[in-house]
Order: sequence, then structure tokens, then C-alpha cells
Amino acid sequence: MLFSHDYWFNSETRISTNSLFEKDSGRIQSIDGVSQIKPKLGVTVLKNINKILFIIFLIIKPFYLFSIEKDPTVHLRLLNSQIVHQIVSAAVQDCTQKGYLVSAAVVDRNGNLVAFLRNPLSSPHTIKVSQRKAFSSASLRTNTSEIATRRSDLNFAPDILLIVGGVPIQFNGIFYGGVAVAGAPPEIDEKCAQAGIDEVSEIMEFAD
Repeated sequence: MLFSHDYWFNSETRISTNSLFEKDSGRIQSIDGVSQIKPKLGVTVLKNINKILFIIFLIIKPFYLFSIEKDPTVHLRLLNSQIVHQIVSAAVQDCTQKGYLVSAAVVDRNGNLVAFLRNPLSSPHTIKVSQRKAFSSASLRTNTSEIATRRSDLNFAPDILLIVGGVPIQFNGIFYGGVAVAGAPPEIDEKCAQAGIDEVSEIMEFAD
């Protein structure tokens, strides 16, 4: 025979008593089971804390990624005045030794003139031609000889002069600008411009 009694004390605690009487071997056995159900406060609080931390992480993460991947500034490296003057000096000297009177120009990565040297006996046109070839090699980031015969459309671009003799300046994968020579045959102009770069290549190889 089974008796069941339920007692309610409040909304959080319930006590249920079951009495089971059995007749076995002339004896009466009574088994009382008491169960008490209480909310697991520790687990509930921990879950709430985890939810709050997760929400905070979702809020902060975009700002953290922005600070790492979206640096609001750009860092540039520029050649100092000593280096650029060494380049034009070596370029003019190399052509002079070959028997040519030339002008040499160096521009920075934005095409601005930063160094210029002219043999006093070179032709006046070499002044602007060397600067425009240097600008072209810096703007296009390649030797003017490589595009002179392949990109005729660029002849109409402002200040672009696709004549052999302009060479981009780049060391250790960092682009700095362009150098050009004018006054010698175009192929010689390019070799002299490269000689100017080679003059400072060892210094730039170990630059920070």
C-alpha cells in the first residue's frame, strides 16, 4: 500500500514523502524517501558571468582588431640629402668617364626633385629631360626602357617622358623614388643612372 504526502513550504523548496509498506516474512518495512529541490545558485551565477564576459568580448573585439589592422598612419622612409647627392654625383661621373656630358636628377617617391647635378658643358635640354625621366621611373616604378615601347598611351600623361634613362630607386624591397640621366645615348643614360644607385647600394643594404 502506497501513501504519498506532498508539502509545499515556498516556491523554491518542495518536500515529498513517500511511505511504502510491505509485508515480507512477517515484518513490516517502511521506506521513507525525502527529496528536496533547490535552485543551483552557483551554476546559475557562473553561467550569467560567462554570458556577460562573452558580450563584453563581442563589444571590445572590433576596436581591438581596428587598432591592430587599421593603423591610422603610414610610415615612409626617405633618402637623406647625402645619399641622393651621392647618387647624382656618381651618375654624372660615370657618364663623364665614358665621354658624355650629362645631367642627372633624383626624385622622391612622390616625384618631387630632391637632387640634381649637371655638367656645366651639357646641353640645356638635359635639365628638364633628366627630371622628367626620373619622375616617370618613380611614378611608374620601373625602368623607362621597359615601358617606352609598350605603353604609348602614357605619352599623354602629365610630366611622363618615356625615354630610356630612368631607373627606380629601391633597396631591400623599399621603394624610394627614381633617378635619371640625360645627355648620352639612351642606353648609356640608363647605365649611368644605375651606376649612381650602385654607388650607395652597400650603404643602403645595411640601413635600418
